[in-house]
Amino acid sequence: MPQPTLYLLDGHSLVYRAYHAMGPLSNASGEPTGAIFGFVQILQRLLKDHGPSRIAVVFDPPGPTFRSEMMEEYKANRPEQPPELTTQIDLLKTLLGAMGVPIVELPTFEADDVLASLAVWAVENGGGAVIVSVDKDLLQMVRPGIRVLRDHLGKIEVMDEEGVVGKLGVRPCQVAEYLGLVGDTADNIPGVPGIGAKTAAKLLAEFGDLESIIAAAPEKIAEKPKKPPKIWTSMRDSADLARKSALLATIRTDALPDSVSWDGFEWGGMKASAELVELLQRLEFRSLLTEIGGVSVAGRVTDYSTVLTEGALRAACDSIRAAGRAAIDTETTGLDPYRADLVGISISWKSNQAV
Repeated sequence: MPQPTLYLLDGHSLVYRAYHAMGPLSNASGEPTGAIFGFVQILQRLLKDHGPSRIAVVFDPPGPTFRSEMMEEYKANRPEQPPELTTQIDLLKTLLGAMGVPIVELPTFEADDVLASLAVWAVENGGGAVIVSVDKDLLQMVRPGIRVLRDHLGKIEVMDEEGVVGKLGVRPCQVAEYLGLVGDTADNIPGVPGIGAKTAAKLLAEFGDLESIIAAAPEKIAEKPKKPPKIWTSMRDSADLARKSALLATIRTDALPDSVSWDGFEWGGMKASAELVELLQRLEFRSLLTEIGGVSVAGRVTDYSTVLTEGALRAACDSIRAAGRAAIDTETTGLDPYRADLVGISISWKSNQAV
């Protein structure tokens, strides 16, 4: 019997990437949808290419986490989340629920810690895990049974241990200390001043770990006391900062929900429930709606025409009066009603019939 593989999606990481990559997409009502659309594209690629039978999306919880208590400045440089992104994340969670995709969120723990903990749980319980994220700190979790799939909205990288070495120049078990040396601007982890990616990788390759690098600093400085290399004086002066930075970058593996089981992550495919169909119609994700059978265009007879003459306009008005009701939509050059110009008006008074 093949080992089960748990596919774990980093919710906030992928949503942020989609939000900045897709731009200001919106539905006809002006409701922003770009972040949701980008995330759903990643999910669809995963379902198509890998066909997972067990899946979950992990989100950051609201409020502070234990790392915020370790260092007040942690993630303090991040701008406030745009309101249009917050509403999309909330709607995405509703959409995922309607799709039947399990969602995991744990108070005080970041998504990274929960992703890592679930991946380790999967391996310890006879399976494997694939973490879908673009965050480089999760590369420290790569090991036998655990891989990281980086989906850059179409460009796919599946990272094993060799891939991590090729990308960062360090082994997965060294990634946290590598980030402790170079820092991480996204999370406001300071690192050691003056040490960049290449230097950090070189030091870890030579000395093996952070404590060995720190221990080597006095000897390296003593070799050239009159003009000691800046790297080594920086390591001496910032040793505690390096340790704290590495600790902040270290992902926990003990952040598990109260009850975890393989059954809780089962994925049986999307079903065209009334809730899911309504959400996809609202978001105007027509291709996915058709894919799940929520709308069938096969054999549908339509009568859509463009009114170009006064006679055609009068005939349409007569049909609307006879129907007693109509749906009206406008097509404009923009979403601002005070600045947009009218391009056209569409009116429907009967299913599959409109002008």
